[in-house]
Amino acid sequence: MTNAPERSIAEGLRWVEPRNWGHLGAHSFRLDAVPGEEFMLIFPEWLTSRETVLLPKFAWNRLPATARWQEGPYSLTISLRAERSDRSIGIAWEYLFRNEASARLTDLAAFNCLNLDAAPGFKDLAMERTWVSDADGQKICLRDVAKTQGPGKRTMQFYPVLHGMDPTLTAKISGYGVTSPARLSGDRIGVLSKSGDWLIESIVDGPLACLFNNWEADHGCIHAAPLFGDVAPASEAGVRGSVRFTRAGRPAGLQRPGPQVGKA
Repeated sequence: MTNAPERSIAEGLRWVEPRNWGHLGAHSFRLDAVPGEEFMLIFPEWLTSRETVLLPKFAWNRLPATARWQEGPYSLTISLRAERSDRSIGIAWEYLFRNEASARLTDLAAFNCLNLDAAPGFKDLAMERTWVSDADGQKICLRDVAKTQGPGKRTMQFYPVLHGMDPTLTAKISGYGVTSPARLSGDRIGVLSKSGDWLIESIVDGPLACLFNNWEADHGCIHAAPLFGDVAPASEAGVRGSVRFTRAGRPAGLQRPGPQVGKA
């Protein structure tokens, strides 16, 4: 896909050519209110279930937008639009997946990547400004959530959530061996800007499959994975959510670094 270096996709949002990860279907944008920062979406990076992995790719350069992908018996339609309020601006997304195969897909989830590598005012490799909710619904710094790490394992982590899927049983996630022993809750993962003026959140309006982050130097990404659930043959399922920027201070209830939560 070729486009001008920068163009408006909605009021306050500007699409720019992604610096990398183009082969994964990446789309990057700037927010007029926070100059000098670029945010990358790979929505979705992949779909995974217990039975298979799918790699849909989409092309869009405006909002609102609708695009459809199909591979064999599986199809995914994505719809996006800008959303605004007095204190926030963002991109709302909606997926509709259809299964025309003869077999059921179990615990189908979408791996939505929000990459902050080109947003130095937000990127948080130390996870000191990244927040989630623990099993009791209390806001905590991601740095303090127990992680599974070891020789040969990448610096990334999948975080199971209450009523979500078991990441260790999926076709894609199980092979990484970096699933946290902690159990989280809620519908989002967020990062507070270094200035404390903005909060960016990846939100799922419905069941959450799991959360994820990657703190490798060239990533700095966060993921809130929506859960389609089980999709029977000749049926469809939908999920929706948003990427939202809010003018805000520290999220209410966010704890300062302390003892690890869920430490094994």
